[in-house]
Amino acid sequence: PRIANSDDEEYIDTYLTGLDTRSPIVLHPAANWPSKRYEPQRLVSAARELHAETRRPVIWIWGPGEQATARSLAEAAGIGNHPSVPTTLPQLSALLERAALFIGGDSAPLHLAVACGAPSVAVFGPTNPSRLGPLTPTDKVVCEHLECSHCHKRSCPLGTNACLDAISAQQIVAAGLSRLQRDQ
Repeated sequence: PRIANSDDEEYIDTYLTGLDTRSPIVLHPAANWPSKRYEPQRLVSAARELHAETRRPVIWIWGPGEQATARSLAEAAGIGNHPSVPTTLPQLSALLERAALFIGGDSAPLHLAVACGAPSVAVFGPTNPSRLGPLTPTDKVVCEHLECSHCHKRSCPLGTNACLDAISAQQIVAAGLSRLQRDQ
């Protein structure tokens, strides 16, 4: 069942019209577990390159306590990058339904994006994408399989986050461009 109603859709459509788009790239930089947080400056690089390659606006979504981070990362990524307007869960689902692409780690927004049918790139490290990743075969999972990967620990037992640090911004960009191509 759909989560958003017509008021939620109108709110998001008004926001997207202000950005001169109907189908942006939506990026979620946060995660509840420290071990699931991908390095912010690499996300900035990926967002900058995705905008340059696609000319699609990149919208940085945020949850409680994450707005300042999303704003600063969008500013660091530069032209074409925007922090999201505040959203309720239904409004977020309306945004995700309109996304040309969603990029994020193993978090609630990823799972909501998948449920809303948004083409997705999922970045995985400490959790197992075969268990928690997108179900659609056309969606992309970016993951490095290290000896320590998929430990399912909230903080890295090695103190390194090596499983995420091994993933380059270019891998995320390549997965994003590949996923976008499948829908053209």
